[in-house]
Amino acid sequence: MPALTRPWMALVALVLIASAPAANAARSDWRMMSVGNFQLYSTLSDSTTRGIARRLQAFAGTVGELLHGADPLPDVPTYIYVLDQDDFQHYVAFRPGLGGLFAEREFANYIVINGDMAFESVGVAVFHEYTHFIHRSTATMQMPPWFTEGYAELFSSFRMNSKNQIFIGEYPSGTQLDADRSVWMPIERVLGVSMHDREYTTERLAPQFYGEAWALVHLLLWDEPKLRLPTEHYLRDMDLGVPEAEAFSRSFEFDKATLNERVRTLINHGTIKTSRLTYTHPITTDDAPLTRMTAPEADAQLARLAFAIGRPPGQVDTLVAAALKARPDDLGVRALAARVGNRPDQPMDLAPLRTALSAATSVDARARIDLAAALLADALDDGRCRQATQLLQPLVEADTPAIEAVILWARAMGCSDGDPRRVRSVLERASPRVPHNSEVLMLLARASEMMDDRPAARRYYESIMLVSRSPEQRLWAQKQADSARLQRP
Repeated sequence: MPALTRPWMALVALVLIASAPAANAARSDWRMMSVGNFQLYSTLSDSTTRGIARRLQAFAGTVGELLHGADPLPDVPTYIYVLDQDDFQHYVAFRPGLGGLFAEREFANYIVINGDMAFESVGVAVFHEYTHFIHRSTATMQMPPWFTEGYAELFSSFRMNSKNQIFIGEYPSGTQLDADRSVWMPIERVLGVSMHDREYTTERLAPQFYGEAWALVHLLLWDEPKLRLPTEHYLRDMDLGVPEAEAFSRSFEFDKATLNERVRTLINHGTIKTSRLTYTHPITTDDAPLTRMTAPEADAQLARLAFAIGRPPGQVDTLVAAALKARPDDLGVRALAARVGNRPDQPMDLAPLRTALSAATSVDARARIDLAAALLADALDDGRCRQATQLLQPLVEADTPAIEAVILWARAMGCSDGDPRRVRSVLERASPRVPHNSEVLMLLARASEMMDDRPAARRYYESIMLVSRSPEQRLWAQKQADSARLQRP
């Protein structure tokens, strides 16, 4: 789970927390805003909440559009929580100095911010991790750490003023960069750093690596436009398996020592280029209604967050119990309780809730999804799989069903001998909305195999090889595509 305050910024974050004004909002003062795929929960004032929301929406609408490439961003919700310091420290912070958190999960993203800190101090890290999400969700090439981190640092400086003018490419606050030769990391080394190297993982060396990666990407992509195409060739060659040294010599007309000095010159004497643009799209968060929440509603939403980011079960159970005590007959709260509480070592009797949901004239989609997930969490049997299918069937028949509902439904159909043609039809409608979702592609491949459509199954396995971020999964998909069972007669 990416931390939104870099380790070497921990002391700064602690000072900011200590000096920030105390938040007055209690959990009974939560408010909610829903705009597109953004679902925002906040303990701050309406104006401060809207200010944070408008910057996040503008970032997604500009940087997201600039970076996503040929494929769109995945059509999944992003839940944003702006918590007071007490709740943030108790339910989110897993180490001292944490100012925020970006958690990318299977069916949603979670951005959590300590509302007692100025957004400007946390926003750099929020935008850094948001850039990683955009890149992971739309790029198919496997990039080296210097590029992915330098790229994220470049866009983390996103700034928007009151006139809706946006500035990108400025030096991001909190980034450490020292051109002194006693601490300088030769660019040849920067290019070769892996995710397991000390330069990437340790507090002593990582700040300099991040700073030089920012300067290197800035030089190659922004300051010297003629280097963009060679850089693209260099990265593509490495993605295809060409050794790094050979890829560099094939792509650039200079050696690494020359590049090293050009980066140092940029830092010491150069003028960096920045971009300024005006955000012309309507900022819908400015006018979207902010709805006050009750304490039980806030407890339930905080429980959902704590569960999603992997907090200890005891913390989640306490929040759910508080919501259930206040609203024992609320089907949404009961379904959430079933999802978080139905564990292999503590199985729950889900029949009463399923009966209640079936009898209700109007049931929130979230409750159906939560109960279906609880049913599929245990050892699967035909009965539970069919029950989950029935719960989710009304949702997948909608024009744009939640991707979570689609995947859970397809899983349930798969373990209850459902019609593979129906499964493939539903998944094919959903796949363009999440083109890099490898599970959707895997479910499509399996449905195609069950239909004896071997060419289609091979295509889906080959797509997994292209988009998956897991080397193990890519190798597995290649084995399936090359297997004898999928070869033409």
